[in-house]
Amino acid sequence: MQAQKSLSSISANRDLWMAQYRQELAERDRFSGLQAARKEGHKEGMKEGMKKTARNALTMGIPVEQVPKITGLSEDEVRALQK
Repeated sequence: MQAQKSLSSISANRDLWMAQYRQELAERDRFSGLQAARKEGHKEGMKEGMKKTARNALTMGIPVEQVPKITGLSEDEVRALQK
């Protein structure tokens, strides 16, 4: 009942309705931005993890040519980690 009263009140006042709508859009935009940042952070973390794995593989004596098959890094990236 209270929710219905609030909805009626908001609907009756176009300015209030527009303000609410803009707030919801802003919240959706913020959430989308957070999702994108989280995804990018995950991607960077995975890349760093693969670099660490590559360094460990090289330390164990695994040939440079084999490390990209293990990590998904390019051979150039692996060679750069060797230095």
